[in-house]
Amino acid sequence: MNACPTLHWVTCPNTSRLRHWKCSEGLNEGDSIGWRVSSLLRVSLPFLSLHSYVRLQRASHLTMFIQSLFKPGGDGGQTSDRVILDHIDARESQADELATNNPTAREVATITSSWKFLSHYLRLCSPSRALFRIMRSSKVLEAFASRPSRAAAVQYEIAHHDGVVHDPLGGGSYAFETSPAFLDTVLRDVPIRTPKELIINIGAQPNNSPHVGTLVTFALAFGLARAIIKSRPELDIRVLLDIVDTAPSVQEVHNGITYQRSQRSTNEMAAYMDDYMFVLDQFKRWSGIPYTIRRQDSFNTRPQMPIIIDDIVRQHEVLAPMLVPRTRVLALRRACPVEGCGLADKHGKRNSYEGNVITFQCPHHGPHTVTIDVNDPRSCVTLEYNTPLRNLIRARACLADPDAHYIRVTGSDYAGLYQEQLLHRHLDEPYVVVYSPLITDWSGAKLSKSLYVKDGAYGYLEELGMDYLLSFAKMKEQGKELRVIYDEVQRWVDEPFRLFRPYSIYYMHTLFQTSDCRAGL
Repeated sequence: MNACPTLHWVTCPNTSRLRHWKCSEGLNEGDSIGWRVSSLLRVSLPFLSLHSYVRLQRASHLTMFIQSLFKPGGDGGQTSDRVILDHIDARESQADELATNNPTAREVATITSSWKFLSHYLRLCSPSRALFRIMRSSKVLEAFASRPSRAAAVQYEIAHHDGVVHDPLGGGSYAFETSPAFLDTVLRDVPIRTPKELIINIGAQPNNSPHVGTLVTFALAFGLARAIIKSRPELDIRVLLDIVDTAPSVQEVHNGITYQRSQRSTNEMAAYMDDYMFVLDQFKRWSGIPYTIRRQDSFNTRPQMPIIIDDIVRQHEVLAPMLVPRTRVLALRRACPVEGCGLADKHGKRNSYEGNVITFQCPHHGPHTVTIDVNDPRSCVTLEYNTPLRNLIRARACLADPDAHYIRVTGSDYAGLYQEQLLHRHLDEPYVVVYSPLITDWSGAKLSKSLYVKDGAYGYLEELGMDYLLSFAKMKEQGKELRVIYDEVQRWVDEPFRLFRPYSIYYMHTLFQTSDCRAGL
């Protein structure tokens, strides 16, 4: 074969989302590059952006250098990371000098850029580990290197960065730049020497082992409580985790209506609760802040609940379009009480309301009703809510609690228009919410637990050795220290201007690559 291998950018139908790479020749079908063998090209995440086709006709200069580095050292082990980086520095300097002396040579430009994105990749992770992965992919490299030595026709763009993290002030980071300004604001409605308890409230739907976004939110709750105690030692404070066991576990459709069985019905979450307990216990030990866990049946039987639910039900025609703009129906649910069924109309589309009586429909067993008795909190115990409705009910219950003040800590994907329109406009007094920074993927989108659990997204993170950030269970398996996340989030609390920005998954990964998680950041 005289033609050189062609790497095709394979996309999802109707989108430009990168999925995988395939080699047109020189490999068997089973050796398609995918994310498994994109060793040189893995640097495209996050440093490289390729256009629709990429032709690599000359890779031997990289291949031979990689092979020369990946050999036993004097102690019988592979070449050390420090030696590898020294070689990379020297080669990058040579490439720069070559480019300076030959500014118009296409091949020289290709070699120079190749060295730069290779060095960026090797600095992102353990160089020796990265080289091992590259050598594991030697079949692909050999296929590239065996092609005729012609000038490469490569189309790509490289985004270089200097590794310096900037935290520019603006908006919240400007207003709450210092710890006193931040703490004074969140404690504005907590009187000095109040007899009430202060509760830092967080929530979780435990349908998988917690990922880095959840860990950051939990760490922020404990870190905030710790900072408050240092500022106001007279306060009685704890963290309260609301377990949303009414979240969907399985779903099915009948006559165009989506029904669900909740975590409470299937008990799917039992497989993950040990991970949550371990994380909470560690954060408690490091911060000195106690915590409690509350499930939805306990939440529903708070003394204020029947009054709040009764008021919402009587206003459902007004509230529904504002809380659920998509369906304009109040997403109030109740699982079918027939033993072994447990189905609930997920969006409440078939519900009917008459005064304080709510009638729900099961596709198999017909109607079942709940009567809200404002004098009996147990009348609400079987109710379930979608996220906006639960958010509103919880806020009203917190504000009505005579025994405690509350500060809510949640992800910043709930900030902005969502919270303004779906929560605060329906409250009669201030409700304090502190938002944890969003953890984003390579494109800047939220790192999604749902996409990972249901759709198997983020396969490239496994190839990059970063899948431990998707699951605390994997983090433990790989010997990663949870303390790295905790210490970083404490830094954000101590310097709160750092709270008002997102952090990429690559930033979080970098924290684990050095014994000093603050080095260079």
